[in-house]
Amino acid sequence: MATRRRREGIVGIFLLITAVLVDSAQARRKLASSNKSNDVEFAQAPRGTVKSVQSGGGDVVDCVDIYKQPAFDHPLLKNHTIQMKPSFTEEGESHLQGLPAELEEWGVDCPEGTVPIIRMTSENAVQKKDYVPPFPVNEKSGLHNKSFPVFASYNKGHEACTFLYAIVKTIENGRTFHGGQALLNVWNPHAETGEASISQIWIYAGSEENVNTVEAGWIAGLDSRPTTTFFTYWTSDGYKSTGCYNLRCSGFVQTNKHIAPGFQVRPTSTFNGQQFEIGVQIKQDMSTQHWWLRLNDMDIGYWPSSIFNSLRDGGVGVDWGGEIHNFGKDWQHTTTQMGSGHFPRDGYFTKSSYIRNLAYIQNNGSMQSTPKEDLVVYITNPRCYDLVLGPSNLNFETHFYFGGPGFSAQCII
Repeated sequence: MATRRRREGIVGIFLLITAVLVDSAQARRKLASSNKSNDVEFAQAPRGTVKSVQSGGGDVVDCVDIYKQPAFDHPLLKNHTIQMKPSFTEEGESHLQGLPAELEEWGVDCPEGTVPIIRMTSENAVQKKDYVPPFPVNEKSGLHNKSFPVFASYNKGHEACTFLYAIVKTIENGRTFHGGQALLNVWNPHAETGEASISQIWIYAGSEENVNTVEAGWIAGLDSRPTTTFFTYWTSDGYKSTGCYNLRCSGFVQTNKHIAPGFQVRPTSTFNGQQFEIGVQIKQDMSTQHWWLRLNDMDIGYWPSSIFNSLRDGGVGVDWGGEIHNFGKDWQHTTTQMGSGHFPRDGYFTKSSYIRNLAYIQNNGSMQSTPKEDLVVYITNPRCYDLVLGPSNLNFETHFYFGGPGFSAQCII
């Protein structure tokens, strides 16, 4: 959810990479503080609610008429016709209609013709327009780690919000991307109050000032909650005034009646123990230009093409990796963890978080494994959080380990 703001240049056969601060106007991101006195205003079910149920994670979930969901409050979607399922089906690709066994613990069963939406309370009502992720764009490099001692940040009195990354991204060379996917190892890292720890996929297009993105993965600490949740995000103007997390503003069209963005991911992995992962795919339907989101082979919904400008014709790059929102006082880093909270060098599998089986759709092709040679590694500060590409193998294909503990004597902002 970081900005890379400088022109790319090629000197001889080498690709140069630059990184810049995100504009403070674009980085107005903060979490709303809990205010229990406001619970009354959130107590009522939203318009179009047919029934209310409780999710496996304990959230109150309203089953809302699919035609009355928040998406259609968007001025560009007033006459939108819902696409109930994508038109694409690749060989060997499944589109599950029921709830997969691995998602039963955190799904619900809303009636046909409705979609699940988590009931808003004062404890989970984030400021949807003020909590805005920066985004790194226009970066090229050879395949090796780079450390960039510059941070996207904005001042908040004596506090500063800093965004730190450990990601890989495709090299931009004029291609168009119509999809990306991976298996994300799921953890429940510690996040200090008001901060967040994220593992996700981005697909983006457009100028640095008005970048369009679609994003999905898991997040810990959103709304200062101690749980890990499945999330989506989007913007069509560089995070200035459009987009939000999950279904908290109009835009994303929910079609699934079992799982929705914002649901808790359960169970999560344990250090040196059992590992859990989710499969996330973002893919453009070429017949409608909508961007479809799938979780573990199950269609969740889509971002309509009409809410974008640059992304309508495809993306210019795909990113995978971890992100931290840090509000350390006096520029001191906090103890918010990335991934498992351990560096890759602490032991890799079962100890450090991973993202595996990276794949993308480029130009008019099909989903294919992403070659390591097509990736750039971007690490904001490896003393806080690091990333190591793993050797390609049959099961994990292109993959990497990433993460770290945050605060330490070496981790200084």
